[in-house]
Amino acid sequence: MGRCCVPNCRGNYDNGPKVRLFSFPRDAKRRAEWQRAVRRSDVDVRLLKDPKVCERHFKSEHLRTTSTYTDCDGRTIEAPMKLTRLTPDAFPAIFPDCPSYISDSRTSREEPELKRKRTENELLQKAIHESQAAFEKEEKQYKVCNLGELISRVNERPNKKFWCTTACETCLIVAHIEPALQAPEMLVSVVVTEDLSVSVYFKCAPLVSDDVCIPDEVRDVRVLDNLLDSVERYCEKKARQQEDKVGGVLRLVLSLLDDFCDDELHDDERADALIFLKEQCKLLTKKSNGVRYSAELLVFSSILHTIPPHAYKFFRHSNKLVLPHDTTIKRVCAAHDVSPSKEQCEEGFLRWSRRGTTAGGLTKETHFALRLSTYSLIELSRYCLDELGFRYVLLGKFQTDCLEARFGKYRQMCGSHYNVSITEVFEAETKIRLQDTLKLEDMPLSLAPKEQELDAEMLIAKYAIKLTQSDLKASQTDVPALAYIAGYCAHAAIKRQPCEDCQSQLMITDRELQQSEHVLIDSMSRGGLKFPQPFVVNVVLGTKIVLEHLVSKEQEQRFHAEANQRMLLLSIMQFLLSDGEELDMCASGHHPDTVLKNILKPAVNTLLKNYVACRNDSVMKEKACTKQRKLLTLQ
Repeated sequence: MGRCCVPNCRGNYDNGPKVRLFSFPRDAKRRAEWQRAVRRSDVDVRLLKDPKVCERHFKSEHLRTTSTYTDCDGRTIEAPMKLTRLTPDAFPAIFPDCPSYISDSRTSREEPELKRKRTENELLQKAIHESQAAFEKEEKQYKVCNLGELISRVNERPNKKFWCTTACETCLIVAHIEPALQAPEMLVSVVVTEDLSVSVYFKCAPLVSDDVCIPDEVRDVRVLDNLLDSVERYCEKKARQQEDKVGGVLRLVLSLLDDFCDDELHDDERADALIFLKEQCKLLTKKSNGVRYSAELLVFSSILHTIPPHAYKFFRHSNKLVLPHDTTIKRVCAAHDVSPSKEQCEEGFLRWSRRGTTAGGLTKETHFALRLSTYSLIELSRYCLDELGFRYVLLGKFQTDCLEARFGKYRQMCGSHYNVSITEVFEAETKIRLQDTLKLEDMPLSLAPKEQELDAEMLIAKYAIKLTQSDLKASQTDVPALAYIAGYCAHAAIKRQPCEDCQSQLMITDRELQQSEHVLIDSMSRGGLKFPQPFVVNVVLGTKIVLEHLVSKEQEQRFHAEANQRMLLLSIMQFLLSDGEELDMCASGHHPDTVLKNILKPAVNTLLKNYVACRNDSVMKEKACTKQRKLLTLQ
């Protein structure tokens, strides 16, 4: 066993420590550096056959105790070495038993490039470890070993509106039930058995489709979620295909009816019936906004509506025939001045005049003043046109509105007193003339920027909004309160846009709905509250359901982060209700979209105000409980 050749070092001597020894390097340049570092006065180190230096004379960064390996994924594997080795740039620098000036105690400075690589490697190793830890945690969170564990994991997750979950001892069933006319029908079901194998059934038959990838077994909750999402997309695709199929069949029937109508072999009775059927099929292929009725159908509908209006409403709402809306018939009759209501009004006026009653008319004084004013305007117009040679006469100038407005300003500026002094008149006149002297620009009625409608389709996809039959059934208990709000919305819409035809579409005088839906209005009304049409109640009900979806636990934070929640909800509801045919253009030319927007604005404002009030109450209640708890703690 060799010994250390450094002066005053007892490494591997009989009375010294047992240490690891290193031979001088074979490279001439490095060997000369080692020889200069080991300073011996008694012997020339260059003449020694195989000199050794122990590990005590090297810096720690020059000693390699571990070996590292970097794989293709960037992971660095480090393993301890059996024997300590030196780095290629190592040299003796520490001499503990010699004078201090001989030792080199300075730490070697790392090169910038090496330091950068080392830092990047450390960060990469840290990211890999964190990613691996997150992966293991996620695997532990979503992995399942048996059916019971899968059922518990499914129950912990939020329920999806499209699916209904049922669990038993032998299997887990996730199904979608479609409402039907007679009884609910199970459209699609996913069954997970005890051994975690999966089966998918579509209308009681095994589902086989390239669009749905069915796994052999479920060992991860995420696999089940992906399967349910793919099956839901498959059902939506089938529904769209069914709609396209119905449209294709209707177009085929329409083409066959065209051939029958062009044929000259059928008699006149069959011709009228075939033409009627052809128009009905054509109307079924059109959307509600783009419907055009023929003249024959409009005449037939007008006659049918005039004789029994309630029976006409029954025919139209039964969906057995596609007939024009009531307001469309009124508009057509008003345009041609052939409405039966005009004849009824004239007959009523003649009956009233034959009675000879003095009630229900103007007084003698009022009638004389009106007659005198009318006669004066006629004579004044004739004088100006014939005698003075005027080309036109503005009769609106022959009035005292300006003078009355001046007197009104005097009274307002004098405190609305009945008797106004001459001093107060002079003071008011000074202020009015000063106002006329200072010409100010007209200010806009509102300085706020105009609200722009949002992209409703993107918002519906973003928040996954869908109105289902179960949501409507769950809100049936709130129908009395919603009917009360709907009455206010109809009143606000008519106040914003006064129109008798629109009022008949939005309000009813006789309650045609169920009595239970008007309990709240009956209990609060003194005769002035409005009874809304069923369509207005459905609009408020749909707005409430959409708002509940937006403020749910999953979507609440995202909804609060929106810049304009009111316009967001308004845009979504306008898009969802745009295809409805309950409203039609009235005789005054008011578009259904404008009337619908006038209904939605107060509905959205009312529901959002109620939501904010409820949230504020809950926050104040929590603060009060916290304060009470602190007071109890201090006591």
